[in-house]
Amino acid sequence: NGPAGTREGFPNLVVQPGRYRLHVREFVKKAAPGAAAAARTVPCAPYALEVHTGPLPSEEEELEPNDQAAFAGELPIGGIKKGYAGWRRDQDYWRVSLAGLGANEGLAVDVDAVPGVAWRARLLDSTEKTLMQRQAGKDQPVAVRNLALRAGEPFVYLVVACGAGNIDEPYTIRASSAPFRLDEETEPNDSASAANAISDEPDAVSGVRVGYLVSGDEDYYRVPSAPLARVLRLKVEPPAFVNATLGAVSETGQPIVPAVDKARRGEAESLPNVPVPASTTVFVVVSLKGSGSESERYRLEWSLVPDGAASTLVPDD
Repeated sequence: NGPAGTREGFPNLVVQPGRYRLHVREFVKKAAPGAAAAARTVPCAPYALEVHTGPLPSEEEELEPNDQAAFAGELPIGGIKKGYAGWRRDQDYWRVSLAGLGANEGLAVDVDAVPGVAWRARLLDSTEKTLMQRQAGKDQPVAVRNLALRAGEPFVYLVVACGAGNIDEPYTIRASSAPFRLDEETEPNDSASAANAISDEPDAVSGVRVGYLVSGDEDYYRVPSAPLARVLRLKVEPPAFVNATLGAVSETGQPIVPAVDKARRGEAESLPNVPVPASTTVFVVVSLKGSGSESERYRLEWSLVPDGAASTLVPDD
């Protein structure tokens, strides 16, 4: 039930021998309470109905229906599959086997752009609990990077969903894995409750974290509390053509200082004077404005100095 004039259909629908009934009707919006439903006063132009049957699609293509986990298609790591955003609010389930995935490897997923389609990708564990999700804009690809998986997880589900569909253009989907780099983020980390530690060393006072900013992404890093007050210095260097935003929030999500988004795409953002009161946990937030990068990482530099050293800090005006 797309907008008026939209071609509607079911691509790659598997059928068995027998008789089927196809119901075609006009979609009419419900009227507001107390108002009469809007109706056409003249007949519509004739519509054309086409039905084609043929061999099953190749192993690289989806089979409909696949809108539930029980009917998920197989997407192996290193594999490439194709499917359709066949209609409005269509969703396709894919099952990604994790056999052979190393303990220090993260999962990556890519769904290519399709004209007129805005993608939403969700990753679910084997019990169908949501691990993370990403939303892309219209005509944009959607990607997941660095998903860390619990030991012993046999597989995950990838759910690819759309708003408006495109029955003519298939999408391409890929799953891959790669070892985590030193000081690299692990997903999901898009909330304070799922934040990565700012450092793998508990007593570190400076360091670097690297990660991806893909469409719909934001990364949280936790700065642990300490008995004495400190000042946090931050600098993020995004990939070329990526506009990053840098912020710091409290455990309740309140900004400690205003987030910065002053630089142009590909240029660094800095927060040189973030106060960290004694016995207080602070979260660093690296987020995205506009398009992200699925291939290049950002670099987050951080350091902590005693509050008494504030006179040595760089002015932030």
